[in-house]
Amino acid sequence: MIIDKVKFRFVLTQSQADLFKGIQKYFLYVDKVVDGKYIILKKDNRIKPMLCVHLDTINTHSKCGDNLSEAFIVNFGEGFMLKPITNYSCLGADDRAGVYMVLEHYEELLDKYHIGVFCDEEIGGLGSYELTELTDVSCFIGLDREGSMEVATYGYNNRELIELFVSRGFKQMRGSFTDASVLAKTFNKPCVNLSVGYYNQHRDNEYVLFKDMEDTLKCILDVDLVFKEDYPIEINNKQFDNSNSHLYDYDTYDLWGDTMSECYHCGKPVNDGNLTNELVWGHCPHCFTALVDTAEDF
Repeated sequence: MIIDKVKFRFVLTQSQADLFKGIQKYFLYVDKVVDGKYIILKKDNRIKPMLCVHLDTINTHSKCGDNLSEAFIVNFGEGFMLKPITNYSCLGADDRAGVYMVLEHYEELLDKYHIGVFCDEEIGGLGSYELTELTDVSCFIGLDREGSMEVATYGYNNRELIELFVSRGFKQMRGSFTDASVLAKTFNKPCVNLSVGYYNQHRDNEYVLFKDMEDTLKCILDVDLVFKEDYPIEINNKQFDNSNSHLYDYDTYDLWGDTMSECYHCGKPVNDGNLTNELVWGHCPHCFTALVDTAEDF
């Protein structure tokens, strides 16, 4: 599966609002829409996994906005990166890489999956938290993980589901937060999150590698990847629940070693004694920017 560079670049340049409108206007099989929150794509009512992606990027919630100019996207041969010295906070391949995958191949994917497209994951999964009624779903598979060939888990686990990807070369890792984990908690279904090829997310040196995107795309489109209709949760480990993120202690130092009381990216308070302002695995709880050098990867 070769990445269409022109189409992927287009997805990177669009705002969350424009993508949300475009999916409703141009794509078939729109099953359910809550404006500004989520779109569910379903081809039929068979029980299937749901692929989960999110439309927002860190730029969406920054002063720069998420209408990224094509002039600032550099094709360095193996992937895209953000041109140095811009006003943008990041490239936005988190999660526009996942968005490109499902939009470019949605008709093929809908034979095997349902698709959930969510808004505002980067500020706490606001879109996915609004989805409270859902049928015909066996499990949730995020396309929102950094790196290459990793399958992240969140405590809502089913060994057989995880092994489907481990057996295809994916390395199991611990994740921290994604829309799939929100939905796993809401609907008591297992979830995993697959790498989609981006690196240095939430930073202006973010980049994405085409081959790493292609590896995951080939896997999810593989006709030999067959899912069951039922994956009961075998392990529900509450240490992975985002509501318990305050149990993980991080020093109140930023990447430059200075004490901090607010996020350098979004300006909101952190580590001020208020539980809702404590770091989430070393990330700002409001915009999920990495704030300490020990911050754990998503």
